[in-house]
Amino acid sequence: MTFAYVLKPSFDLEYLATATPEEHATFQRHGAYLQQLHVAGVIRFAGRCLDGPLALVVVDTTDATAARRVMDEDPTVAAGIQQAELYPFDVFLERSDPD
Repeated sequence: MTFAYVLKPSFDLEYLATATPEEHATFQRHGAYLQQLHVAGVIRFAGRCLDGPLALVVVDTTDATAARRVMDEDPTVAAGIQQAELYPFDVFLERSDPD
């Protein structure tokens, strides 16, 4: 099943310019966490608005409980730096990598 979690704030350029060293460190752990789950095939894709209100993480899991666990264990969510909402997600179009 596919789910998406929406993260706010998006760590846009303005936010990153004023973030504390601790927030920057948590942001780095967030990136490493997402990368690890992407390599494992759990995260389909993730991205953020550079000058906008949100970020999006799309996950493929067995059920909503597993997707919620991925979201809740995201370091920025666990630290309370970002707020997250989980939704069932239907991928309408997806470009495949060229061979």
